[in-house]
Amino acid sequence: MKEIMHVILKYNDNVYNVDTIKEHKDVLETNGKVIWGVIKPNKNSPGIAATRINKIKTQIANGEEVYAYLVTKGEIIARVNVIDILYTSEVENNKYLVPKYYHKDLERCMAGFVFDEIEYVDPSIINNLQRYGTDRGKVALGNQTNPLYVSHINEENERLRDINDKEINVVKKLDQEQLDLEDILNHIYKYINSRGFIYSYEDICNFYLSLKTKPFLILAGISGTGKSKLVRLFSESINATSDNNRYRIISVKPDWTDSTELFGYKNISDTFIPGPLTMLLDEASKPENIDKPYFICLDEMNLARVEHYLSEYLSIIESRAFKDNGRIETDKIFPEGYLPINHKYCNLRIPDNVYIIGTVNMDDTTFAFSRKVLDRANTIEFSEVRLEELDFTEENIEPIEVDNSIFKTRFLSLKDALSFDSEYVKKINSKIIELNNILSVSNHHFGYRVRDEIVFYMLENKINNLLDEDLAFDYQILQKILPSINGNDYFVEEILIDLYNYCNPENQISKDMNYFEQGRENLGTAKYMNSASKILYMLRGYKNGFASFW
Repeated sequence: MKEIMHVILKYNDNVYNVDTIKEHKDVLETNGKVIWGVIKPNKNSPGIAATRINKIKTQIANGEEVYAYLVTKGEIIARVNVIDILYTSEVENNKYLVPKYYHKDLERCMAGFVFDEIEYVDPSIINNLQRYGTDRGKVALGNQTNPLYVSHINEENERLRDINDKEINVVKKLDQEQLDLEDILNHIYKYINSRGFIYSYEDICNFYLSLKTKPFLILAGISGTGKSKLVRLFSESINATSDNNRYRIISVKPDWTDSTELFGYKNISDTFIPGPLTMLLDEASKPENIDKPYFICLDEMNLARVEHYLSEYLSIIESRAFKDNGRIETDKIFPEGYLPINHKYCNLRIPDNVYIIGTVNMDDTTFAFSRKVLDRANTIEFSEVRLEELDFTEENIEPIEVDNSIFKTRFLSLKDALSFDSEYVKKINSKIIELNNILSVSNHHFGYRVRDEIVFYMLENKINNLLDEDLAFDYQILQKILPSINGNDYFVEEILIDLYNYCNPENQISKDMNYFEQGRENLGTAKYMNSASKILYMLRGYKNGFASFW
Protein backbone atom coordinates (compact mmCIF):
# COMPACT_ATOMS: atom_id res chain seq x y z
CA MET A 1 0.00 0.00 0.00
CA LYS A 2 1.40 3.42 -1.02
CA GLU A 3 2.36 5.62 1.91
CA ILE A 4 0.94 9.16 1.76
CA MET A 5 2.61 11.95 3.72
CA HIS A 6 0.25 14.03 5.88
CA VAL A 7 1.21 16.74 8.38
CA ILE A 8 0.55 17.75 11.95
CA LEU A 9 0.44 21.52 12.53
CA LYS A 10 0.70 22.79 16.10
CA TYR A 11 -0.64 26.04 17.48
CA ASN A 12 -1.11 27.86 20.78
CA ASP A 13 -4.08 30.21 21.21
CA ASN A 14 -2.23 32.05 23.98
CA VAL A 15 0.53 33.35 21.68
CA TYR A 16 -1.83 35.77 19.91
CA ASN A 17 -4.71 35.55 22.41
CA VAL A 18 -7.18 34.43 19.73
CA ASP A 19 -9.25 31.39 18.84
CA THR A 20 -6.88 30.18 16.12
CA ILE A 21 -9.24 27.76 14.37
CA LYS A 22 -12.16 30.21 14.41
CA GLU A 23 -9.99 32.94 12.83
CA HIS A 24 -9.04 30.56 10.01
CA LYS A 25 -12.63 29.33 9.55
CA ASP A 26 -13.81 32.95 9.15
CA VAL A 27 -11.32 33.54 6.31
CA LEU A 28 -12.30 30.19 4.76
CA GLU A 29 -16.00 31.05 4.76
CA THR A 30 -15.30 34.40 3.07
CA ASN A 31 -12.82 33.24 0.41
CA GLY A 32 -13.43 29.51 -0.02
CA LYS A 33 -9.90 28.75 1.18
CA VAL A 34 -7.43 29.90 3.83
CA ILE A 35 -3.65 29.86 4.41
CA TRP A 36 -2.27 28.44 7.63
CA GLY A 37 1.18 29.99 8.04
CA VAL A 38 3.87 28.07 9.91
CA ILE A 39 5.73 30.78 11.84
CA LYS A 40 9.38 30.31 12.85
CA PRO A 41 10.46 31.22 16.42
CA ASN A 42 12.81 33.83 14.95
CA LYS A 43 13.83 35.09 11.51
CA ASN A 44 17.06 33.05 11.38
CA SER A 45 15.54 29.70 12.38
CA PRO A 46 15.72 26.98 9.69
CA GLY A 47 12.65 26.58 7.50
CA ILE A 48 10.83 23.51 6.20
CA ALA A 49 12.99 21.33 3.97
CA ALA A 50 12.16 21.77 0.29
CA THR A 51 12.03 17.99 -0.10
CA ARG A 52 9.01 17.91 2.24
CA ILE A 53 7.24 20.72 0.42
CA ASN A 54 7.88 19.12 -2.97
CA LYS A 55 6.68 15.73 -1.71
CA ILE A 56 3.36 17.18 -0.56
CA LYS A 57 2.96 19.22 -3.76
CA THR A 58 3.57 16.11 -5.88
CA GLN A 59 0.99 14.10 -3.93
CA ILE A 60 -1.63 16.83 -4.44
CA ALA A 61 -0.78 17.10 -8.15
CA ASN A 62 -1.25 13.32 -8.46
CA GLY A 63 -4.76 13.57 -7.01
CA GLU A 64 -3.89 12.16 -3.56
CA GLU A 65 -5.85 13.45 -0.56
CA VAL A 66 -3.49 15.18 1.86
CA TYR A 67 -4.62 16.08 5.37
CA ALA A 68 -3.26 18.36 8.05
CA TYR A 69 -4.14 17.66 11.70
CA LEU A 70 -4.35 20.74 13.92
CA VAL A 71 -2.92 20.17 17.39
CA THR A 72 -2.85 22.21 20.59
CA LYS A 73 -1.89 21.19 24.13
CA GLY A 74 -0.92 17.74 22.93
CA GLU A 75 -4.31 16.85 21.36
CA ILE A 76 -5.65 16.79 17.81
CA ILE A 77 -8.55 19.27 17.55
CA ALA A 78 -9.33 19.39 13.85
CA ARG A 79 -8.50 17.89 10.45
CA VAL A 80 -8.20 19.93 7.25
CA ASN A 81 -7.94 19.13 3.57
CA VAL A 82 -4.68 20.51 2.12
CA ILE A 83 -5.01 21.70 -1.48
CA ASP A 84 -1.61 23.39 -1.81
CA ILE A 85 1.52 24.37 0.09
CA LEU A 86 3.19 27.72 -0.56
CA TYR A 87 6.70 29.02 -0.11
CA THR A 88 7.22 32.18 1.98
CA SER A 89 7.11 34.60 -0.96
CA GLU A 90 3.89 33.01 -2.23
CA VAL A 91 2.26 33.45 1.17
CA GLU A 92 3.11 37.17 1.13
CA ASN A 93 1.52 37.50 -2.34
CA ASN A 94 -1.70 35.90 -1.05
CA LYS A 95 -1.86 37.74 2.27
CA TYR A 96 -5.64 38.21 1.94
CA LEU A 97 -6.00 34.46 2.65
CA VAL A 98 -4.08 34.80 5.93
CA PRO A 99 -5.93 35.84 9.14
CA LYS A 100 -4.99 39.45 9.89
CA TYR A 101 -3.84 38.82 13.45
CA TYR A 102 -0.46 37.49 12.32
CA HIS A 103 0.19 39.54 9.16
CA LYS A 104 2.95 41.33 11.07
CA ASP A 105 4.84 38.04 11.53
CA LEU A 106 4.77 36.80 7.93
CA GLU A 107 8.48 37.58 7.52
CA ARG A 108 9.01 34.63 9.87
CA CYS A 109 6.68 32.35 7.90
CA MET A 110 8.32 29.05 6.82
CA ALA A 111 5.51 27.96 4.52
CA GLY A 112 1.76 28.25 4.08
CA PHE A 113 -0.67 25.33 3.96
CA VAL A 114 -3.76 26.11 1.91
CA PHE A 115 -7.03 24.55 3.18
CA ASP A 116 -10.48 24.38 1.64
CA GLU A 117 -12.11 22.54 4.54
CA ILE A 118 -11.78 22.41 8.34
CA GLU A 119 -13.60 19.82 10.46
CA TYR A 120 -13.41 19.13 14.18
CA VAL A 121 -12.43 15.54 15.04
CA ASP A 122 -12.11 13.29 18.08
CA PRO A 123 -8.57 13.41 19.55
CA SER A 124 -8.49 9.59 19.51
CA ILE A 125 -7.83 9.83 15.76
CA ILE A 126 -4.15 9.91 16.79
CA ASN A 127 -4.42 6.11 17.12
CA ASN A 128 -4.73 5.90 13.34
CA LEU A 129 -1.51 7.85 12.68
CA GLN A 130 2.16 6.91 12.62
CA ARG A 131 5.33 8.88 11.99
CA TYR A 132 5.94 9.05 8.26
CA GLY A 133 8.44 6.47 7.03
CA THR A 134 8.06 4.20 10.07
CA ASP A 135 6.13 1.07 10.93
CA ARG A 136 3.70 2.38 13.56
CA GLY A 137 6.24 4.87 14.91
CA LYS A 138 4.62 6.78 17.75
CA VAL A 139 3.65 10.42 17.05
CA ALA A 140 4.81 12.72 19.86
CA LEU A 141 2.12 15.42 19.85
CA GLY A 142 3.49 17.09 22.98
CA ASN A 143 6.91 18.01 21.63
CA GLN A 144 7.88 21.37 20.14
CA THR A 145 8.66 20.20 16.59
CA ASN A 146 6.36 21.81 14.03
CA PRO A 147 5.30 20.53 11.59
CA LEU A 148 5.40 16.76 12.06
CA TYR A 149 5.01 14.35 9.15
CA VAL A 150 2.70 11.37 9.53
CA SER A 151 0.93 8.69 7.54
CA HIS A 152 -2.16 6.59 8.17
CA ILE A 153 -1.83 3.14 9.71
CA ASN A 154 -3.23 0.42 7.50
CA GLU A 155 -6.34 -0.58 9.45
CA GLU A 156 -6.03 -4.20 8.40
CA ASN A 157 -2.72 -4.42 10.26
CA GLU A 158 -3.50 -1.91 12.99
CA ARG A 159 -1.91 -2.71 16.34
CA LEU A 160 -3.34 -0.56 19.12
CA ARG A 161 -1.11 0.05 22.12
CA ASP A 162 -2.52 -0.85 25.51
CA ILE A 163 -0.78 2.01 27.28
CA ASN A 164 -2.51 4.84 29.11
CA ASP A 165 -0.03 7.54 30.05
CA LYS A 166 -2.28 8.82 32.81
CA GLU A 167 -1.94 5.50 34.61
CA ILE A 168 1.84 5.89 34.80
CA ASN A 169 1.77 7.68 38.14
CA VAL A 170 3.90 5.45 40.35
CA VAL A 171 7.46 4.20 40.09
CA LYS A 172 7.24 0.67 38.72
CA LYS A 173 9.36 -1.83 36.86
CA LEU A 174 8.60 -1.88 33.15
CA ASP A 175 10.05 -4.23 30.59
CA GLN A 176 10.04 -4.00 26.81
CA GLU A 177 6.91 -6.13 26.57
CA GLN A 178 4.95 -3.54 28.58
CA LEU A 179 6.43 -0.37 27.07
CA ASP A 180 8.48 -0.15 23.91
CA LEU A 181 11.34 2.31 23.49
CA GLU A 182 9.20 5.03 21.95
CA ASP A 183 6.83 4.86 24.93
CA ILE A 184 9.77 5.20 27.31
CA LEU A 185 11.30 8.15 25.46
CA ASN A 186 7.92 9.86 25.20
CA HIS A 187 7.50 9.38 28.95
CA ILE A 188 10.95 10.93 29.54
CA TYR A 189 10.00 13.85 27.30
CA LYS A 190 6.74 14.41 29.19
CA TYR A 191 8.47 14.09 32.58
CA ILE A 192 11.01 16.79 31.68
CA ASN A 193 8.33 19.05 30.20
CA SER A 194 6.18 18.67 33.34
CA ARG A 195 9.11 20.03 35.39
CA GLY A 196 9.10 23.25 33.36
CA PHE A 197 11.87 22.63 30.83
CA ILE A 198 11.48 22.82 27.05
CA TYR A 199 13.20 20.16 24.97
CA SER A 200 11.73 18.62 21.85
CA TYR A 201 11.03 14.91 21.51
CA GLU A 202 13.77 14.85 18.86
CA ASP A 203 16.19 16.34 21.42
CA ILE A 204 15.42 13.47 23.78
CA CYS A 205 15.81 10.87 21.01
CA ASN A 206 19.15 12.38 19.99
CA PHE A 207 20.32 12.40 23.62
CA TYR A 208 19.31 8.76 23.97
CA LEU A 209 20.90 7.61 20.69
CA SER A 210 24.15 9.36 21.60
CA LEU A 211 24.30 7.53 24.94
CA LYS A 212 23.34 4.25 23.29
CA THR A 213 26.17 4.69 20.80
CA LYS A 214 28.72 5.39 23.53
CA PRO A 215 28.33 6.00 27.30
CA PHE A 216 30.18 9.34 27.13
CA LEU A 217 28.40 12.47 25.93
CA ILE A 218 29.12 16.21 25.92
CA LEU A 219 26.42 18.89 26.20
CA ALA A 220 27.65 22.32 25.11
CA GLY A 221 26.08 25.74 24.85
CA ILE A 222 25.62 29.11 26.46
CA SER A 223 25.17 29.35 30.21
CA GLY A 224 21.65 28.89 31.57
CA THR A 225 20.16 26.71 28.83
CA GLY A 226 19.52 23.81 31.20
CA LYS A 227 22.29 21.40 30.20
CA SER A 228 22.93 20.12 33.74
CA LYS A 229 19.21 20.11 34.45
CA LEU A 230 18.57 17.94 31.40
CA VAL A 231 20.98 15.30 32.71
CA ARG A 232 19.33 15.35 36.14
CA LEU A 233 15.75 15.22 34.85
CA PHE A 234 16.55 12.56 32.23
CA SER A 235 18.00 10.43 35.04
CA GLU A 236 15.16 11.16 37.44
CA SER A 237 12.55 10.22 34.85
CA ILE A 238 13.80 6.62 34.98
CA ASN A 239 14.30 6.68 38.77
CA ALA A 240 18.08 7.23 38.77
CA THR A 241 18.36 9.82 41.52
CA SER A 242 20.86 11.15 44.05
CA ASP A 243 18.73 9.54 46.78
CA ASN A 244 19.35 6.02 45.44
CA ASN A 245 22.95 6.89 44.41
CA ARG A 246 22.26 6.27 40.71
CA TYR A 247 22.75 9.90 39.78
CA ARG A 248 25.75 11.97 40.79
CA ILE A 249 26.82 15.47 39.81
CA ILE A 250 30.54 16.16 40.04
CA SER A 251 31.59 19.80 39.71
CA VAL A 252 34.91 20.17 37.92
CA LYS A 253 37.40 22.58 39.51
CA PRO A 254 39.88 24.78 37.59
CA ASP A 255 42.87 23.32 39.49
CA TRP A 256 42.31 19.71 38.37
CA THR A 257 45.49 18.59 36.62
CA ASP A 258 45.19 14.80 36.83
CA SER A 259 42.70 12.01 37.47
CA THR A 260 43.13 11.84 41.25
CA GLU A 261 40.05 14.03 41.87
CA LEU A 262 37.92 11.46 40.08
CA PHE A 263 39.62 8.11 40.65
CA GLY A 264 41.43 8.73 43.94
CA TYR A 265 44.96 8.90 45.30
CA LYS A 266 47.31 7.53 47.93
CA ASN A 267 47.90 9.69 50.98
CA ILE A 268 51.16 10.13 52.85
CA SER A 269 50.52 6.85 54.69
CA ASP A 270 50.17 5.02 51.35
CA THR A 271 46.46 4.48 52.03
CA PHE A 272 44.27 4.71 48.95
CA ILE A 273 41.55 7.38 49.17
CA PRO A 274 38.91 6.64 46.50
CA GLY A 275 37.50 9.45 44.37
CA PRO A 276 33.76 9.93 43.68
CA LEU A 277 33.96 8.21 40.28
CA THR A 278 35.66 5.13 41.74
CA MET A 279 33.02 4.81 44.45
CA LEU A 280 30.16 5.09 41.98
CA LEU A 281 31.74 2.57 39.58
CA ASP A 282 32.11 0.15 42.48
CA GLU A 283 28.47 0.64 43.51
CA ALA A 284 27.23 0.17 39.95
CA SER A 285 29.30 -3.03 39.56
CA LYS A 286 27.57 -4.87 42.40
CA PRO A 287 25.46 -7.85 41.25
CA GLU A 288 22.26 -6.32 42.58
CA ASN A 289 22.89 -3.09 40.61
CA ILE A 290 24.50 -4.21 37.37
CA ASP A 291 21.19 -4.11 35.45
CA LYS A 292 20.32 -0.58 36.62
CA PRO A 293 21.58 2.50 34.70
CA TYR A 294 23.78 5.00 36.58
CA PHE A 295 24.39 8.57 35.42
CA ILE A 296 27.22 10.97 36.21
CA CYS A 297 27.08 14.66 35.31
CA LEU A 298 30.54 16.24 35.02
CA ASP A 299 29.42 19.82 35.45
CA GLU A 300 31.39 22.55 33.64
CA MET A 301 33.90 19.93 32.63
CA ASN A 302 36.10 22.33 30.66
CA LEU A 303 36.93 24.60 33.60
CA ALA A 304 40.07 22.42 33.66
CA ARG A 305 41.80 20.72 30.75
CA VAL A 306 39.73 17.61 30.06
CA GLU A 307 42.74 15.77 28.61
CA HIS A 308 44.54 16.11 31.96
CA TYR A 309 41.97 14.82 34.44
CA LEU A 310 39.89 12.51 32.18
CA SER A 311 42.61 10.94 30.03
CA GLU A 312 42.57 7.61 31.91
CA TYR A 313 38.82 7.28 31.50
CA LEU A 314 38.98 8.18 27.80
CA SER A 315 41.62 5.51 27.25
CA ILE A 316 39.97 2.81 29.34
CA ILE A 317 36.55 3.25 27.70
CA GLU A 318 38.17 2.38 24.36
CA SER A 319 39.07 -1.06 25.74
CA ARG A 320 35.42 -2.16 25.94
CA ALA A 321 34.78 -5.70 24.71
CA PHE A 322 31.92 -8.20 24.86
CA LYS A 323 32.43 -11.18 27.15
CA ASP A 324 30.87 -14.62 26.90
CA ASN A 325 28.18 -13.68 29.44
CA GLY A 326 27.02 -10.77 27.24
CA ARG A 327 28.48 -8.13 29.50
CA ILE A 328 30.74 -5.38 28.21
CA GLU A 329 34.02 -5.22 30.11
CA THR A 330 36.93 -2.78 30.05
CA ASP A 331 40.53 -3.06 31.18
CA LYS A 332 41.18 -2.57 34.89
CA ILE A 333 41.12 1.05 36.04
CA PHE A 334 44.21 0.81 38.22
CA PRO A 335 47.46 -0.60 36.80
CA GLU A 336 48.93 -3.86 38.08
CA GLY A 337 50.73 -3.35 41.38
CA TYR A 338 49.21 0.03 42.23
CA LEU A 339 46.83 -1.56 44.77
CA PRO A 340 47.29 -4.75 46.85
CA ILE A 341 45.86 -7.84 45.16
CA ASN A 342 43.17 -8.18 47.85
CA HIS A 343 42.20 -4.50 47.78
CA LYS A 344 38.52 -3.62 47.26
CA TYR A 345 39.25 -1.69 44.06
CA CYS A 346 42.11 -3.77 42.70
CA ASN A 347 40.05 -5.38 39.90
CA LEU A 348 37.61 -2.52 39.35
CA ARG A 349 36.57 -1.88 35.76
CA ILE A 350 34.07 0.46 34.10
CA PRO A 351 30.77 -1.48 34.03
CA ASP A 352 28.38 -1.24 31.09
CA ASN A 353 25.66 0.50 33.11
CA VAL A 354 27.49 3.79 33.83
CA TYR A 355 26.93 6.83 31.59
CA ILE A 356 29.00 10.00 31.87
CA ILE A 357 27.60 13.26 30.51
CA GLY A 358 29.76 16.37 30.62
CA THR A 359 28.37 19.90 30.40
CA VAL A 360 30.44 22.76 29.01
CA ASN A 361 30.11 26.52 28.63
CA MET A 362 32.30 27.84 25.84
CA ASP A 363 33.61 31.24 26.88
CA ASP A 364 36.85 33.03 27.78
CA THR A 365 37.04 31.33 31.20
CA THR A 366 37.14 27.77 29.84
CA PHE A 367 39.45 25.50 27.86
CA ALA A 368 38.83 24.31 24.31
CA PHE A 369 38.59 20.59 23.55
CA SER A 370 41.33 18.63 21.85
CA ARG A 371 40.64 16.27 18.95
CA LYS A 372 41.16 13.35 21.36
CA VAL A 373 38.09 14.37 23.36
CA LEU A 374 35.87 15.41 20.44
CA ASP A 375 36.52 12.17 18.54
CA ARG A 376 35.35 10.13 21.53
CA ALA A 377 31.94 11.71 22.11
CA ASN A 378 28.85 13.12 20.52
CA THR A 379 28.81 16.85 21.25
CA ILE A 380 25.25 18.14 21.48
CA GLU A 381 24.87 21.91 21.43
CA PHE A 382 22.08 23.67 23.32
CA SER A 383 22.26 27.34 22.36
CA GLU A 384 18.79 27.98 20.94
CA VAL A 385 16.61 29.73 23.51
CA ARG A 386 12.82 29.57 22.95
CA LEU A 387 11.52 32.10 25.49
CA GLU A 388 8.11 32.16 23.81
CA GLU A 389 7.45 28.49 24.59
CA LEU A 390 5.30 28.32 27.72
CA ASP A 391 3.16 25.28 26.88
CA PHE A 392 3.96 22.88 29.72
CA THR A 393 1.96 19.76 30.47
CA GLU A 394 -0.26 19.85 33.54
CA GLU A 395 -0.09 16.08 33.99
CA ASN A 396 1.52 14.65 37.10
CA ILE A 397 4.24 12.59 35.44
CA GLU A 398 6.16 10.36 37.84
CA PRO A 399 9.36 8.33 37.29
CA ILE A 400 9.37 4.86 35.83
CA GLU A 401 12.16 2.32 36.21
CA VAL A 402 13.70 0.61 33.22
CA ASP A 403 16.36 -2.02 32.70
CA ASN A 404 19.87 -1.05 31.60
CA SER A 405 19.40 -3.07 28.41
CA ILE A 406 17.54 -0.01 27.06
CA PHE A 407 20.78 2.01 27.16
CA LYS A 408 23.51 -0.60 26.87
CA THR A 409 25.69 -0.32 23.76
CA ARG A 410 24.78 -2.85 21.08
CA PHE A 411 27.77 -2.42 18.73
CA LEU A 412 31.46 -2.13 19.60
CA SER A 413 33.01 -2.77 16.20
CA LEU A 414 32.03 -2.20 12.61
CA LYS A 415 32.06 -5.97 12.17
CA ASP A 416 29.21 -6.19 14.72
CA ALA A 417 27.22 -3.64 12.73
CA LEU A 418 27.90 -5.32 9.38
CA SER A 419 26.71 -8.64 10.79
CA PHE A 420 23.46 -6.97 11.85
CA ASP A 421 22.63 -5.02 8.66
CA SER A 422 25.36 -5.06 6.04
CA GLU A 423 23.42 -3.21 3.34
CA TYR A 424 22.49 -0.26 5.56
CA VAL A 425 25.98 0.02 7.06
CA LYS A 426 27.49 0.23 3.58
CA LYS A 427 24.95 2.87 2.59
CA ILE A 428 25.86 5.07 5.58
CA ASN A 429 29.56 4.39 5.11
CA SER A 430 29.38 5.73 1.56
CA LYS A 431 27.96 9.01 2.88
CA ILE A 432 30.71 9.20 5.48
CA ILE A 433 33.37 8.67 2.80
CA GLU A 434 32.00 11.66 0.86
CA LEU A 435 32.31 13.85 3.95
CA ASN A 436 35.79 12.61 4.79
CA ASN A 437 36.97 13.32 1.24
CA ILE A 438 35.93 16.95 1.71
CA LEU A 439 37.82 17.17 5.01
CA SER A 440 40.97 15.47 3.71
CA VAL A 441 41.88 18.56 1.63
CA SER A 442 43.62 20.13 4.62
CA ASN A 443 44.18 17.13 6.87
CA HIS A 444 40.95 17.64 8.82
CA HIS A 445 39.71 14.15 7.99
CA PHE A 446 38.74 11.72 10.73
CA GLY A 447 39.64 8.13 11.49
CA TYR A 448 37.91 4.83 12.08
CA ARG A 449 36.54 5.70 15.52
CA VAL A 450 34.42 8.59 14.26
CA ARG A 451 33.25 6.58 11.25
CA ASP A 452 32.24 3.63 13.43
CA GLU A 453 30.32 5.72 15.95
CA ILE A 454 28.38 7.52 13.22
CA VAL A 455 27.43 4.12 11.79
CA PHE A 456 26.39 2.82 15.23
CA TYR A 457 24.21 5.90 15.85
CA MET A 458 22.51 5.62 12.47
CA LEU A 459 21.95 1.89 12.80
CA GLU A 460 20.44 2.26 16.29
CA ASN A 461 18.14 4.92 14.92
CA LYS A 462 17.04 2.64 12.08
CA ILE A 463 16.46 -0.30 14.42
CA ASN A 464 14.28 1.77 16.76
CA ASN A 465 12.49 3.98 14.19
CA LEU A 466 13.13 7.13 16.23
CA LEU A 467 14.21 9.91 13.86
CA ASP A 468 13.88 10.62 10.17
CA GLU A 469 17.09 9.28 8.57
CA ASP A 470 18.10 12.68 7.17
CA LEU A 471 17.60 14.33 10.57
CA ALA A 472 19.67 11.61 12.27
CA PHE A 473 22.53 12.05 9.78
CA ASP A 474 22.19 15.82 10.17
CA TYR A 475 22.77 15.38 13.92
CA GLN A 476 25.86 13.29 13.24
CA ILE A 477 27.43 15.87 10.94
CA LEU A 478 26.68 18.48 13.59
CA GLN A 479 27.93 16.45 16.55
CA LYS A 480 30.79 14.32 15.23
CA ILE A 481 32.32 16.28 12.34
CA LEU A 482 31.82 20.05 12.66
CA PRO A 483 33.10 20.52 16.26
CA SER A 484 36.68 19.63 15.27
CA ILE A 485 36.89 22.19 12.43
CA ASN A 486 38.47 25.52 13.32
CA GLY A 487 41.10 27.97 12.11
CA ASN A 488 41.65 30.89 9.78
CA ASP A 489 43.67 29.45 6.91
CA TYR A 490 42.52 29.31 3.30
CA PHE A 491 41.54 25.63 3.40
CA VAL A 492 39.12 26.05 6.31
CA GLU A 493 36.94 28.34 4.22
CA GLU A 494 37.04 25.88 1.31
CA ILE A 495 36.09 22.97 3.55
CA LEU A 496 33.16 24.84 5.10
CA ILE A 497 31.82 25.90 1.71
CA ASP A 498 32.08 22.33 0.39
CA LEU A 499 30.38 20.99 3.51
CA TYR A 500 27.56 23.51 3.14
CA ASN A 501 27.09 22.43 -0.47
CA TYR A 502 26.97 18.80 0.65
CA CYS A 503 24.24 19.72 3.14
CA ASN A 504 22.33 21.89 0.66
CA PRO A 505 22.94 20.47 -2.84
CA GLU A 506 19.96 22.28 -4.38
CA ASN A 507 21.33 25.78 -3.63
CA GLN A 508 25.10 25.75 -3.46
CA ILE A 509 27.38 28.64 -2.54
CA SER A 510 30.86 29.71 -3.65
CA LYS A 511 33.54 32.22 -2.70
CA ASP A 512 32.53 34.35 -5.70
CA MET A 513 29.28 35.42 -4.03
CA ASN A 514 28.13 36.84 -0.70
CA TYR A 515 27.88 33.25 0.48
CA PHE A 516 26.66 34.02 3.97
CA GLU A 517 23.60 35.95 2.82
CA GLN A 518 22.96 33.58 -0.10
CA GLY A 519 23.31 30.55 2.15
CA ARG A 520 20.97 31.97 4.77
CA GLU A 521 18.36 32.91 2.16
CA ASN A 522 18.32 29.36 0.73
CA LEU A 523 18.66 27.48 4.01
CA GLY A 524 15.13 26.15 3.67
CA THR A 525 16.18 23.87 0.80
CA ALA A 526 18.94 22.17 2.82
CA LYS A 527 18.80 18.41 3.20
CA TYR A 528 20.76 18.66 6.47
CA MET A 529 19.40 21.94 7.77
CA ASN A 530 20.90 22.08 11.28
CA SER A 531 24.39 21.40 9.97
CA ALA A 532 24.01 23.90 7.11
CA SER A 533 22.93 26.58 9.59
CA LYS A 534 25.92 25.89 11.86
CA ILE A 535 28.31 25.96 8.88
CA LEU A 536 27.04 29.44 7.98
CA TYR A 537 27.73 30.50 11.56
CA MET A 538 31.27 29.13 11.24
CA LEU A 539 31.77 30.90 7.91
CA ARG A 540 30.76 34.18 9.51
CA GLY A 541 33.38 33.52 12.17
CA TYR A 542 35.94 32.88 9.42
CA LYS A 543 35.12 36.24 7.84
CA ASN A 544 35.66 37.86 11.25
CA GLY A 545 39.08 36.24 11.61
CA PHE A 546 38.60 32.71 12.98
CA ALA A 547 36.20 29.87 12.21
CA SER A 548 35.03 27.85 15.20
CA PHE A 549 32.13 25.57 16.04
CA TRP A 550 31.68 27.35 19.35
